[in-house]
Amino acid sequence: MPLSEVPEPWNSLLRELDAEINEDVRLCCVGGFAITIQYGLPRPTSDVDVLSIMPPDQIEAVQAAAGQGSRLHSRHGIYVHSLLSGR
Repeated sequence: MPLSEVPEPWNSLLRELDAEINEDVRLCCVGGFAITIQYGLPRPTSDVDVLSIMPPDQIEAVQAAAGQGSRLHSRHGIYVHSLLSGR
């Protein structure tokens, strides 16, 4: 799905994350966020569950920028939760 179609507050979080990461990164999302985006169901969720981050060497950069307790989490009230890193 193009980022332009992602609703708020996820759109702003993902756009700002994109601006902070220095290379192309692919997030493979699952959970409530993925269901909300794919099927348009109203489901409140405070995180974006990510099954994988490619390339793998960007996992820590993504978590530092948008993980729980990050500046982007504070700003948007949602965060990226990497299921691989446990954070």
